[in-house]
Amino acid sequence: MIRRPPRSTHCISSAASDVYKRQDMYRRNICFTIIIILKVMATTSQNLEQEQACPFIIANDIESAPRPTEIQTTFSEGKIEDKVIALQQLIKLIVQDNSFPRLMMSVLKYLVPSHDHEIKKLLLLYWEVVEKLKPDGTVRDELLLACNTLRGDLLHPNEYIRGKTLKLVSRLMYRSILEPLIQAILENLGHRFSYVRRNAVACLMNVYSAFGSEMVGDLPEKLEVMLQNENDISTKRNAFLLLFHCGQDKALDYLNNIIRSEDPLGEADDLMQLLIVELVRKTCIAEPAEKNRYLPAVHVFAQSKSSAVLLECAHTLTALSRTPSSVRTAVQCYVKLLNVQNDNNIILTILGKLEELIKAKRKTELEEHLLDLLTTLISSSVEIRNKGFGIITNLISERTITTIVDYIKKNLRKDKGTPVFANFWVTCIEKLSEQYPKQVFEELTLPLIDEYILIDPSQSKSATEDSEPVLDNIAYEVTQIARKAVALLGSLEGPVVERLIAHFPEVKDSVVVTAIVWIMGEHGRDKEIALSALDCLKESIGSFPIVPAIKGNVAKEEKKEQLLSKAKRKTKTIVLPDGTYATQIVEEEEVSKKVEEKLPEEKKTHLRELLILQDEGFLSAVLGVALSKLTLRLREDTRLYNDWAVYALLAICSIAKAPTKPDAMDSDSRARLVSAIKVLAEENKGEQDLFLSCGEEMARRASKKLADEKAADQPVNQHRDEVKYRIDPEEIVSFRQLKGTHTALNYELEESDQAIFTLEDLVEDKESVSTHTYQLTGYTDPIYAEAVIENHYHTIVVTLILINRSKKTLQNVMVETFIKEDLKPIERPQMFNFPPQQVKTLKVIYKANRTEDGSLFGYITYSSSSGNVPFVIPLNQVPLNLLDNISPEAISEKAFKKLWVELMWENKFDFAAKGSPYTFLQEFASKANLSIVSPLNDFDKTSNLLAANLYGQTKFSTLPYSP
Repeated sequence: MIRRPPRSTHCISSAASDVYKRQDMYRRNICFTIIIILKVMATTSQNLEQEQACPFIIANDIESAPRPTEIQTTFSEGKIEDKVIALQQLIKLIVQDNSFPRLMMSVLKYLVPSHDHEIKKLLLLYWEVVEKLKPDGTVRDELLLACNTLRGDLLHPNEYIRGKTLKLVSRLMYRSILEPLIQAILENLGHRFSYVRRNAVACLMNVYSAFGSEMVGDLPEKLEVMLQNENDISTKRNAFLLLFHCGQDKALDYLNNIIRSEDPLGEADDLMQLLIVELVRKTCIAEPAEKNRYLPAVHVFAQSKSSAVLLECAHTLTALSRTPSSVRTAVQCYVKLLNVQNDNNIILTILGKLEELIKAKRKTELEEHLLDLLTTLISSSVEIRNKGFGIITNLISERTITTIVDYIKKNLRKDKGTPVFANFWVTCIEKLSEQYPKQVFEELTLPLIDEYILIDPSQSKSATEDSEPVLDNIAYEVTQIARKAVALLGSLEGPVVERLIAHFPEVKDSVVVTAIVWIMGEHGRDKEIALSALDCLKESIGSFPIVPAIKGNVAKEEKKEQLLSKAKRKTKTIVLPDGTYATQIVEEEEVSKKVEEKLPEEKKTHLRELLILQDEGFLSAVLGVALSKLTLRLREDTRLYNDWAVYALLAICSIAKAPTKPDAMDSDSRARLVSAIKVLAEENKGEQDLFLSCGEEMARRASKKLADEKAADQPVNQHRDEVKYRIDPEEIVSFRQLKGTHTALNYELEESDQAIFTLEDLVEDKESVSTHTYQLTGYTDPIYAEAVIENHYHTIVVTLILINRSKKTLQNVMVETFIKEDLKPIERPQMFNFPPQQVKTLKVIYKANRTEDGSLFGYITYSSSSGNVPFVIPLNQVPLNLLDNISPEAISEKAFKKLWVELMWENKFDFAAKGSPYTFLQEFASKANLSIVSPLNDFDKTSNLLAANLYGQTKFSTLPYSP
């Protein structure tokens, strides 16, 4: 309902704004302009119709308002043109809150009998804006006299007059007016024009909403007949909506006839299907026992081709039923939408619904559509990719991992040029390798090296601000995957090292070069592979000494001068211009060319430049150790070993002197180079074996750790599988064979089915809601108050429990609460009167978006007996604990290190515990709601010194590192 505007606003009804659309029905132009049309349906009852509606606005061009006597004289004695102008002026004056009750009789006497089309149109406007009630709230007698005219217009031969009159009557919700018109309205349901039928249905909907079934009589029977023959989509939809409210059984019979038909989707168009699904959802939520009767229709409409219908069907099925058939149908609808939709927002919404199904432990139904979900991994949106991969990781099994690995392998090359997508595939492979290392490493390690090992680190950091954060160095992450692969699977050592050797000369980044050299040294155990690695490193290191290009050019020139001075100069006899002979020394060009051919040409390589320009000696240390280990693996061939040992010693000595920056070689790196030289020079077999066994011991530890983690995860996964099959002891046992066959289709629908997701399921787990109760006022205060504070994911819900301990009614009680951190309330309580000895419960909801501690404070006010100064009761201050907003989450060590560098957060709280460091750590992690990231072994449990990393996420966190 829109209230009548002030006098400066000009309003007029839209009941006849488009009457007589046909050109031959208009004889004059309307002399006023409609500016805005605001269509409003008045559905209030007789007792609430004191305020008038304002459906549209018109411009006011009246310079001097005529007197009522002048308007009355024009109505009785004027011409048609003058009557039209006078009626227009009267309408404009009425909408400016000018009341002319005596002119209503003149309108009935002089204008209603007229057959002029423009006057008839203006009368429809007049009847809507005129004051219809007496001061006592009853309908004016003059308006009752107009009912006969309205009835005649409702039965008029012209369909447009009927339609616009129906629109007018739909806004006149007064019993005394509608009673003589209801039969005429019902007759319009069978009119041959859909325009009339549509307006008749809309009018009857308002009548039924205002007065119920007592006014409409046999409307359900008429609507049932109308639906069988109706062809207009809009009219049919509105008629079914009205039938559903006034005759639910007949609406169900009609719905069952649609379902039983040969083409149920053809019988009901998209609008009709959407209406039916919406009505089913609302009805079943209000009356759960009706699910057996209505859900079969939703299953049928789930085969529709309309995306809107599919989405509504899926939402309805997941909200009303938890049977496997319903969930399976809902998943099919969601998957269909994923395949046909291009809007990223819609796809994200659907993926969110699928995540809710996983939280509700309905993975079995989703596993059937795993192949369809794989298409989300090649979306153009990184957010969709991450969300889709999160769903897929929950559905992976030994049976499906091969399919997923093959799909990733096929799409690795397509995203090679996009750093964000390349980072996504690397992250996917890392996470999959944690669950199924053998299948992932065997199939994806070599393709990953071929495609991503040469990605420039500068490209990895070039992601836009709107995109997901990328890894600092994608190529380095590839080397780490290769390192894990060769450590866990010995069969991959040869192929992986060979592939790294092939790409090594083209790698430019220092970190990636260091990682590859380390892998060569640790895992190049085969003789042929060791020789290939040594040849590759020798070619990359170049000639000795390892000096910058400028110094190398100077040394080369000096050597060239020495060779030229030692070279023998040649002479030849020539004829001078005067005819005499002379001896001439040959130019040194030929000698210079021969000398340059003797000088070795220095080849510039990436490894050589990195060794010279490095800031620290870590690369030199890794390279020196790798040369030593690769050389030691050739000990069986003495001659070959001696040749390479000499080269390795010379290379290590040159590497130690290669850095040009002062203090670039740290003490640790220098010590590692010295140990590498000693191992080769002293030829102590025991020391050499120990030197080589370090890497093998690390690989054995990694394999053992992986096996232990997999064995520890099996009981947890088994427990999770058992949970979804548990049933409450009080659950009603239903025997499907003993049920009747009264339903339209035999679906596994249980009357006791509850919604798949309760409010707690959709918002959060029950364990994640922390609740605290605090006393706000004293026992002697007139109002005793307590507060129950619940910390949800993004809201703080404060439930206030008030008790009026006085013996009188407290007027205008108001509760005001505030939070110290300036959090704005979403919902606050309103003012109320408080009877004596009564209990009142109020709720205040705050939007939580911070991780700092805060406090709740406020006051209660109520009016005094004098009404001048209100009484004020201050509330006790309540602390809001930060720990309530933190929850322990799992995270990998790599992601933790990245967050440790990027984020900085500090907060203090008191904690005390006794016992060993291990006991202290466990209690601290439990009370601080943090998870222990660092792996702890039996030795750590008894040690007096313990270091560990802990991790937790706030409820407001949007970090991409999800467990």
